[in-house]
Amino acid sequence: MEAKVEHIKSRTGPNSQNLWFWTIFLGGALLIACMILFAGIRKTVATTQSVIRLDANLLYLVLGVMGGIGLSIHGFVLNNRKQLIESLPTCPIRSLAVGLVEVSGQAKPEGQLLRAPFSGLPCVFFSYQVEEKRGSGKEARWQTIAKGTSPDPFFVQDHTGKVLVVPFDARLILPDDRTTRSSWMGALPEQTILGLSQLGITVGGWFGEKPIRCSEACILPDETVYVLGTAQENRSATDRADNSARLYLGSSRDHEFIISDRSEKDLLSRLRWQVFASLAGGPVLALLCLLLIYQMYGPTATGQ
Repeated sequence: MEAKVEHIKSRTGPNSQNLWFWTIFLGGALLIACMILFAGIRKTVATTQSVIRLDANLLYLVLGVMGGIGLSIHGFVLNNRKQLIESLPTCPIRSLAVGLVEVSGQAKPEGQLLRAPFSGLPCVFFSYQVEEKRGSGKEARWQTIAKGTSPDPFFVQDHTGKVLVVPFDARLILPDDRTTRSSWMGALPEQTILGLSQLGITVGGWFGEKPIRCSEACILPDETVYVLGTAQENRSATDRADNSARLYLGSSRDHEFIISDRSEKDLLSRLRWQVFASLAGGPVLALLCLLLIYQMYGPTATGQ
């Protein structure tokens, strides 16, 4: 089994001018509020000859402010994605043209079916993640040690034709509904151990198998998929091929590239809740942490 193992990195989608304006505006406003608050605290401390001890509570509250700002920015990114999906009509594959498009249809393999790494299920596409539990007690955490997707392209077919999808660098919205996990006392399934071995990951440790958690997501043959991507010219296609055969869907610097096994309606419903939670929860979290900082370290607290 060959798979592309990716380093863990963040992938920022395209942002419109409107998105950047509101992102900078919100981040700047909260940053100015923080500066004013801390300037007031510093002045009060200097006047009262007091010293604020940088304890763990202050650190957590500052992180909460930063987290609130980040959550708000994430909300604007998601809102931009939601508006993009809403604005694009689903295009019949036979009528595709070069540029950003949205298609929906059944997944078909380009050649032979692939095998999912940990379950062995026949599929046209898969993604996977391997995590190892490190530390003990309260310090224990799951750390990602491998992550990747199948590199093979696949077809999406509707009632008008089919088009090739090259999944490299796509944003995947697929449920990790197949997860296996080992513990100090348990054992991984044989197929999972084989898949890990092919990825170059050993499961043995000093006390038996290491605590490892494996998750995978698959697109099965004939499963309905949604793809939003950039239609590009396929130079290997012949001139006599129909329009969709001379194009393929792939990533672009200027546009989103989304592959999902959810319908457009389900995607939009999910995004609406995420946008609401981020845009409502982010500012509330940041302001609440600012108020707590003021209450605990502001003039009232330092004057006591």
